[in-house]
Amino acid sequence: MTTVRISDDAAALACGADAVAAAFKAAGCTVERVSSWGMHWLEPLAEIDGQGFGPLTPEDVASVLVGTSAKAIGTIAEHPFIARQRRFTFARAGRTRPLSLEDYAATGGWAGLKRARNLGPEATIADVTQSGLRGRGGAGFPAGIKWTTVAKAAGPVKYIVCNADEGDSATFADRMVMEGDP
Repeated sequence: MTTVRISDDAAALACGADAVAAAFKAAGCTVERVSSWGMHWLEPLAEIDGQGFGPLTPEDVASVLVGTSAKAIGTIAEHPFIARQRRFTFARAGRTRPLSLEDYAATGGWAGLKRARNLGPEATIADVTQSGLRGRGGAGFPAGIKWTTVAKAAGPVKYIVCNADEGDSATFADRMVMEGDP
């Protein structure tokens, strides 16, 4: 049985990914809904054995499955848009199911938390400070300073609040992280 990977992020859904996924299912394929590769101009983008096809409509599914699709883009990982990137934040984009704890674990998702728990709060904050890690906002505020301030705040219970502000219009980088690799 053919396995087809199709993004279920907001851009893909807006472009008709659900209908394309349904057409692949109706054709007898197994459909995995994954995070987006970030090539939104090709959505709905389908991936079969690493090969990409897009943008697709439900009517394109038959030609994809018989190997005659004019919408083949080649190996996704070798596409110029992807190949020229060194992905850190989006390393798992397009490769994992965003709500799957199994996928998260299989791609090293728990390593940082495990290390932090072994180090303890003070050493973890020191590591973050020394690393120079900065926030994703426009100011790039040092995360170590934020964490130190919170650690020193009065009270035994602390809360993390994520405002998820997409301040840079039309970049959608924050949305992609939150939808694709939460």
